[in-house]
Amino acid sequence: MPDLKNVILCLSVLLLVGCASGRDTTPSNADHRLLTLATDGEPTATVALNLRLLKTANADPTWKDAVESAEQHLLKLGNIPPRHRALVLDTFSSFAAGLMETPGGTVPFRVFASHGPEDAALEVLQTARLIEATKEGDYVLIDPETCQRQGPLRLLKTKQLLAFVPPALAADVSARLAREPSQKMEPLFIAQAGVEVGPVLEPFVPGLLMLAIQQFQATDAARRISFAARADASGAIRADVEFAGPHPERIQALWERVTTSESALRTVVASSTKLQAGKDVLRITFDVNALRAQSAMLRRAFSPFSDEPLPSENLEDLREGAVLSPENVVSYPETLTPESFLALSGDDCSPWKGDALDETKKLRLAFTSLRASFITPEADHLQLTARVCQPRDYVPVLARRKLMELRVQQPELHRPLCGPLAASPDGMKVGEDFSGENASRGQVASHHVQFALKPGVDAQTLPAITGSVTVHVPARIRSIRLPFAAPFARAEQTFPDGKLFVEGLRIHLGTLTFQLGSEGTPPTVLAVRALNAEGKYLRTEARPGLTMVLSLPLFGVLSPDAPLFTVEGRPAQIELVLVDATTPYTRPFTLTPPFPSGNAAARDAEALPLAMIDQTLFEQHLMSPESVARRTASFSGAVKKDALPAALPPNAPASPFHAWLVTDGVFRGDVEFSWPDDVQKSFAQADPPVTLELLEADFADGTRLRAADIEAVDEEDQYVWHNGYGQQLKWSTTFSPGRSWSFTHRGYIPHQLERVPLTRLKGQLSFALPEKWVASSPTALSLHTEARLEGGRFKVEIIEPGRIRIQSHDTGQEGFSAVFDDAKNRPVDSVLTKRTDFDDATFMLDFETRQPAHRWRMIQSRGTPKTYAYPFEILAQVPVAPTEPKPVPARKAGPTRKASPTRKK
Repeated sequence: MPDLKNVILCLSVLLLVGCASGRDTTPSNADHRLLTLATDGEPTATVALNLRLLKTANADPTWKDAVESAEQHLLKLGNIPPRHRALVLDTFSSFAAGLMETPGGTVPFRVFASHGPEDAALEVLQTARLIEATKEGDYVLIDPETCQRQGPLRLLKTKQLLAFVPPALAADVSARLAREPSQKMEPLFIAQAGVEVGPVLEPFVPGLLMLAIQQFQATDAARRISFAARADASGAIRADVEFAGPHPERIQALWERVTTSESALRTVVASSTKLQAGKDVLRITFDVNALRAQSAMLRRAFSPFSDEPLPSENLEDLREGAVLSPENVVSYPETLTPESFLALSGDDCSPWKGDALDETKKLRLAFTSLRASFITPEADHLQLTARVCQPRDYVPVLARRKLMELRVQQPELHRPLCGPLAASPDGMKVGEDFSGENASRGQVASHHVQFALKPGVDAQTLPAITGSVTVHVPARIRSIRLPFAAPFARAEQTFPDGKLFVEGLRIHLGTLTFQLGSEGTPPTVLAVRALNAEGKYLRTEARPGLTMVLSLPLFGVLSPDAPLFTVEGRPAQIELVLVDATTPYTRPFTLTPPFPSGNAAARDAEALPLAMIDQTLFEQHLMSPESVARRTASFSGAVKKDALPAALPPNAPASPFHAWLVTDGVFRGDVEFSWPDDVQKSFAQADPPVTLELLEADFADGTRLRAADIEAVDEEDQYVWHNGYGQQLKWSTTFSPGRSWSFTHRGYIPHQLERVPLTRLKGQLSFALPEKWVASSPTALSLHTEARLEGGRFKVEIIEPGRIRIQSHDTGQEGFSAVFDDAKNRPVDSVLTKRTDFDDATFMLDFETRQPAHRWRMIQSRGTPKTYAYPFEILAQVPVAPTEPKPVPARKAGPTRKASPTRKK
């Protein structure tokens, strides 16, 4: 029952800190006032959390492990990053956050209840850069992860309370704080959260609530969703979820289905949950202690194998396993050196990207990104990627320790106070990837670091970037064996820095599936093998790990990246091949500008891309008799099997696009459009969109549909024609010929007519081209150069091998693009892959470049645009006389929202 799983998932992060007591967790009067302010009906979204209780639970050894891994979710409700955890918990007892309605719109607020004096608490928030004073004496809130600033907000100080509220409501909030609290906090209040349902609030809703709204998928009829978690003095914990408004029928239907079925979750539901349906509120109460008692059942429910629980002693389903011959078992040398390790990777495993750092050319370093981030626009952000050859049999199955380290000696790095780099003690954000690029005898592991230069330091004017790359090469390999027999319960091995364990998941079709998991930082695992009672190796295969991201430490749910294995036969032991010791293999590097350097060679003169497409180029070149004849011949020689080509109506102009109707197979009914290389290259840089309109469709039963029929909607918002999933069909769309050589349109045939043959399809393709293009002066490609065109300013935000991003300033006009030149002033083949428009009328252009670029120019279309239209018609069989459209019953469609990208300031 995935819906119930999602309910439990969304609640779990609120339920992890309840039963520990032993310290004074009774809320103070400041806590009471904080909660009163947060739940007085004024805010449109609120969260509140008792930090005092969180700290107490964390101090209890029996709760410490569960609480630590859940704190990031709880503290995130107040935009408190993990690096400020101790500071905040030592200073504050509770906090509330949310939104307040003002005459000028919806404005956020924050309220903190402190243990001690308000001035000392205010200094803590300023030191942590969670707030900042403005020139007018007010404050702005600073998001520690994105650096987004919200405000200005007025600071109200009362005894042990700091409230940051909209200035327009300061007097009203101050009066409310002066009143005696109207709602008492329960002695062991943990957390509560609520949100008015509505897409307009989505960007402001705390992360936990947004997760819940998305996962419940049952809020269409609800006006408000509220959460609360509390614990009583005896240690019992409960959590309530309330839906205010018309009762969500899907939740009630789910409840009835789960409580009356033989689902594996029925026991959990019966013992730990209760539903109460009132006139205006639907409430679900969870007994957290009962949920914890059912943790094994929940783990099975969240597992992808929950429908087939592992039998405890039943081995009849396990067939006799295939025993491997000794030569099929990889033999690892006990000791290695860096030289012998790299030699095992083979001469054909070479990470070709980047500069070689050693004589064997098995270790390389590439400059992979240079960007101006909106988080800290005054600082250059860089990324370096190191790659090393890995012998195929040494690619880790499970690794919690870093394979590589990358250090930068010069220049000095910047330590931002907010944003993704602020959490790192050395100002670097690190990632590793062991999948790499496949080679016949090995793979390539990659390690990348992101960092920022000091504000005002131009990466392109640095004399050099120097540092070193260290690979922790395996030096000693050893194997351990864990007993693992029926009932295949958890078997584990403890190490000084962590733990490894295996656990059976299910028996199915004669094989056993089990999981390899870890805690802490145990040794790296290179191989997992199963042995039978005679000590012979059984056939064991790795499978993809769990893809769910479940932060449920209270229930011990499986790690999202724990690898899975299947074994044929009846294992008695599991053998783990481990990296028992490593040797550092360090190589220095020196990189000089320009950054990043490209690896691709410049194109030959005859292979240069076409000029920017306009009316003259299109009519005189692409649509010349020679070009049309060449494409027509190519089209005629590429007739597809099980597909019908479109015919041009009488006297219609030749089209640069070819249309097909798939008549058989899985994709029957799809309409495909294709075009040759010259069309793709011509449309690439400017990327003018092509509009596809389906005008009429005739079916074998005599039904004729037109676009107006598809768009018809009855008074209950039910689509007359739809695709069987309650979604309105789209008979009009756009595609970009410059990004690929084909486009497929599917899903337009209405529900209940899918099995009725299509006899005729009529449509039209159209696009508009400018009369001409004008260009700015050539500008050196750097983050710190600027192009100007017709009063607009344009800056480069990202430079990567194969990718360039340009941001506009002071312009909201359409019709802009960019072109690039190489070091010899020759055009660089590029494609405009994405345009992003923001609410402040600026936009961002992303280009794919296929050679190194050294200069760039902005271009803008001029003159009166001209529209070119190309009708097409596909006859699948002889049509019958059409009848009037016949409405079919339709399911109710869900709410539709139009995405509007918003640039954070």
